[in-house]
Amino acid sequence: MSYKQKSSQKATTKHQPNKRQQARVAEMNRKRLMNVLVFTFVGLATIALTFFGVFYGTHKISSIWIMFASIVLYALAGCIYWQQQVAPDTEIRADSIRLKINGAFKADSDATSVLYVKYNTGTGSTLSPAPLAYGVSITNVGPRPVQLDSLSLSVKLGRWGSWHQLRSLPIMGAEVYWVGDHPKEAQLVKLSQIDDELSGKPIAPNTPVNGWMLFRYPPSLEDPKGSHVQMRFDAEDSASNRYEFLIPEADLQDTQKGSLKPNAPHMFFTGIKEDLTVYPIERSAPERE
Repeated sequence: MSYKQKSSQKATTKHQPNKRQQARVAEMNRKRLMNVLVFTFVGLATIALTFFGVFYGTHKISSIWIMFASIVLYALAGCIYWQQQVAPDTEIRADSIRLKINGAFKADSDATSVLYVKYNTGTGSTLSPAPLAYGVSITNVGPRPVQLDSLSLSVKLGRWGSWHQLRSLPIMGAEVYWVGDHPKEAQLVKLSQIDDELSGKPIAPNTPVNGWMLFRYPPSLEDPKGSHVQMRFDAEDSASNRYEFLIPEADLQDTQKGSLKPNAPHMFFTGIKEDLTVYPIERSAPERE
């Protein structure tokens, strides 16, 4: 899942520093400026005290004002120094994001999928199996809001294989059905979509964002029986920090077809049933808009 067109930006920003580097440079410049102010105020206050000692005998009132000004300058320098020491670092850390799996459905192939997405178009309705679905919870444990620009899932077959990024199924405006082992009585479900929660919305500190992502295997990765399967989520925020979350083996168990409704968080069974056998199945996953 991508929340901005990065490919078009690469051509225009190829030779420019990324946002994380720019943030670091700005932070360094700010600290340098604060240090200059501290030394300047201390220097001016010291000079003022010198004048106070020289002119106090002949110009008492002026010397008192000079003393007052020096105290103010020392106080300002102390406040700036204290702020530099105790204020939290405003840079987004590379460990600011935590991802937790709340629920998962994993089938080996389209034929054994328990979830289907129904797309309604002007020429009729079509189905797309969703053999892989994850309900995730994303938490920002940092001190400031973080905006994710992308979130994706990758899979690797075999211990020495390559990672392949999966395209998430677009479900906005579509209908998601739980098929179980009765495709003629598939049940309409309502899902909380992580896309809607993350798109253009910063994640507030310590406030979990929950939702589902649905995927379909490409033909080259379908039915990976006998292979050592690894999966991970990849994310990138607006400061160009990247995150990797390997999915534990316990969350990769196959989902068997059955009539039993799962106890899945953020998934609501509406009770509405429909015969899905009358709709054609798309040969490949539809493109995201």
